Amino acid sequence: MDYDFLYLANSLLLVALVLFALFELLRSKTCFIRVQRILCLVFIISLLVDSALNYENFISLGINALCLVLACFVLKALYSPFYKALHFIQQNDAISLYTSLLGYERYFEARDFKGLGLLHYALIYKLSANALKAMLGLKLEFNPYDEDPFVDNLRKTQQKLNKKLNLSKEDLQKALHIKCAKRAKFKGLHLDGVGLLHFSALCGNLFMLEYLKNAGFANESVRIKDFNEPLFAQHFALFGGHFTALEWLNDHFGRVNLEDFKDDGRINRLAFASLNDDEIRLKKYKNELDKNKEAIFLAASFGKLKSLEFFLQNVPNFKELENEENLNLLDIALKFQNLASFKFLVEKAGFSFAGKLFLAVSEGGDEILAYMLKNGYKIRAEELCLCYYLWFDSTDDMIFKRLCGIGMDFVDQEGDTPLLVACRANLTSKASKLIKAGANIDIKDKAGKNALDYAKEHKNEELIALLDRSFEEV
Repeated sequence: MDYDFLYLANSLLLVALVLFALFELLRSKTCFIRVQRILCLVFIISLLVDSALNYENFISLGINALCLVLACFVLKALYSPFYKALHFIQQNDAISLYTSLLGYERYFEARDFKGLGLLHYALIYKLSANALKAMLGLKLEFNPYDEDPFVDNLRKTQQKLNKKLNLSKEDLQKALHIKCAKRAKFKGLHLDGVGLLHFSALCGNLFMLEYLKNAGFANESVRIKDFNEPLFAQHFALFGGHFTALEWLNDHFGRVNLEDFKDDGRINRLAFASLNDDEIRLKKYKNELDKNKEAIFLAASFGKLKSLEFFLQNVPNFKELENEENLNLLDIALKFQNLASFKFLVEKAGFSFAGKLFLAVSEGGDEILAYMLKNGYKIRAEELCLCYYLWFDSTDDMIFKRLCGIGMDFVDQEGDTPLLVACRANLTSKASKLIKAGANIDIKDKAGKNALDYAKEHKNEELIALLDRSFEEV
């Protein structure tokens, strides 16, 4: 039987598999581990077929045997606890990651072929703050008006397994002091000996940066390949393109000299110019505006008025710009609590702050809220009540303080006031605060019931006492 055609086809398949495997290993994108496992299995089968077809050639058999051992070794590694956990990180499956770590002691010491550990990959793939806390055995926090289903799912998982990931103080310190190995490379940088603080800056992870600062980590300089001068965390944030992290580092660790990188092609030069209100370089790199809108959002975030003026004059669709979260420039100024940017966008760029009360109360800060109210913001009852419902689900008393300054007795389309809603839902602490702050207890809903009626329905003695006393005072 002539096996020449089958042998040629199998040889071509082997070459294609090797090339594709190298490509997948180099890009290390989501699902690459699963792809590599399949590739290894097909590679092993192809080697066996090749050996059967070419059994008379001892040199070929020897090479195939070596390749078979290597493929089996790689396949075993890909099924190891480290790569199982890494696979869950790439899938952003925090619950499966957590359960895989329960039986994996000292996971933080393991590295892949790139010299990066699981904590590094958790930062690269932007796991949530609570997922990182779970990896480090820290207490989880849940903000009710931020969607974070991970916390509730983790609690259920912990109850079901009756286990928690608890690192000893010694192991936690070792995990936090993890450094990249010699072969580590990310975002084009050789990261030999780079610690977690600088790596967090490179990934722009504000939670980890703040946690490490509170844990006493110093912003020490490091030396890496291709750079003659020592680099601080700010340099890594700059090269990672994370300018919010850069500003955070400047605020908490002091500013460092970044002058040498103003015209470096390895960084986002227009964004860097915007962050520094550098009109000369804004004009110099104006041609990058079509593909670089981040610079405009940065200017709005940090109150860079010269840059905003430049972009207003040079970007035709300035008012229509939105980021990946569908926030426009005014929303971003609100989110970053930057009154200077907010005023510029309203007064000079013609933005309207209509409908922004909810964002102003939840994130905008006192100064922006006061500016909106002073400049004729028309409050709708439904909008204000929605803000109160936000407060019902939160533990942030600052929100309540802002709301008290606006009013407590607005009635929505259903005929409800915040106090009526709180009493109907039997929210004792919230209703008590509203009553003590002077909310009108006489208003009745469409059913003809007032706050006291609902307190009596729930047999809530605390609220009944407060409401009865209020009636007596009247």
